[in-house]
Amino acid sequence: MADTGVRRGPLGYLLATVLVVLFLLLAWQALDLLLLLFIAILFAVYLSAVTDWFQRRLHLPRPLGISLGLLATLLGFGLVGVLLVPPLLAQVADLLAVLPARLMVWESSLVRLAERYPLVRDVLGPVEEGRSCFGTLFGEIGLYFLVHAFAVLAMSIFLAARPSLYRAEILRLVTPVSVPGALERLES
Repeated sequence: MADTGVRRGPLGYLLATVLVVLFLLLAWQALDLLLLLFIAILFAVYLSAVTDWFQRRLHLPRPLGISLGLLATLLGFGLVGVLLVPPLLAQVADLLAVLPARLMVWESSLVRLAERYPLVRDVLGPVEEGRSCFGTLFGEIGLYFLVHAFAVLAMSIFLAARPSLYRAEILRLVTPVSVPGALERLES
């Protein structure tokens, strides 16, 4: 290993460690947003391709093409839903028959764990026998999914409606050497 002549003391290593930890915390906090943005971009690419097809074949304006693309996608999901819902409902009914008893066992285990370990009680909050914490959790998960699905749909529509607005910003993410290849992929 070559000596660069730079000597780092304990303060330098501490500063570097703190900066790395702060960067990792920032990345962790932005993970949800980045994942939603990635999903929205994927859906926007799909929606834009469907819109382009409607524009070429039917000579429709872009807003009408996006509307038809969304309608066709919803109809496709509806058709898949019609095919999958009956077996899925049977499985959900089986799950709902077993789930309440299983949740009661898990909840009593949580109560015993919270009584034994104060740290668990602090993390879970007040856990009492007979008062289900799982119902609240399931409600929050449903709301979380609904908000994120709406955010992805809204971002996708904006990205597909005017992709040229976002092309310059996307090109800033790639190295200058890769710009010609990225432009070619964006325009295809």
